Amino acid sequence: MIRHFVSALTLFLFGNTTLQAQNDIGGWLMLFGDAQVKNAPVKFNYELQNRNHKFTSDLNQLLVRGNVQYTGIENLNLALGYAYVLSEKQEEPNLPFREHRIFQEVMTKQQLGKVTFRHRFRFEQRWFDEAEFRTRARYQFKVMMPWFEGEKGNSFYTTAYSELFINTNKTKEVQNVFDRNRVSLGKGYRFNKKFAVQAAYMVQLYEKGNDPQITVGIYHSI
Repeated sequence: MIRHFVSALTLFLFGNTTLQAQNDIGGWLMLFGDAQVKNAPVKFNYELQNRNHKFTSDLNQLLVRGNVQYTGIENLNLALGYAYVLSEKQEEPNLPFREHRIFQEVMTKQQLGKVTFRHRFRFEQRWFDEAEFRTRARYQFKVMMPWFEGEKGNSFYTTAYSELFINTNKTKEVQNVFDRNRVSLGKGYRFNKKFAVQAAYMVQLYEKGNDPQITVGIYHSI
């Protein structure tokens, strides 16, 4: 059922362009989960991502990320996390390389009517197999707006975000301060307070080009 709904949502959002662009556009399949500790201001978050150079093939990255979040301040969450990333080059040879990240995060949100605005600040420390240590700052501004709400907590919604990536140290491989900017527009369906599915069109903007993706995410809470 979930697989069919994801397919229908993707076609609803993108029409036939998804099928026509399999060789020109990447595809990200993502799973996000969280669990609030009972009677404590602590939440655990995790995510698994399979990112492809093409829509359904040619692995780009496998990403596993998790964090521990403090939720004891109203509309302000603080987090400490770790991520493991396996990356491969496009086509052959794959030339895989691994990355380990530690990151700190601050997230705040505001409500204006039914519209939610979220700000996320993240600072990453990055270690690679055969490259120099790097640090990076990220800022994401996200908007979510429901356009249908049912009586059982279900809803259709629209979401958009822009996320700026800034390199905060220079290495032999990285000289630019600007790393990239991700811009995304999508639609989703929330079955209830604990489960949602979402599809979006996302473009990564670089100094010398862009990298379009179709992303499909599954969100659940325990």
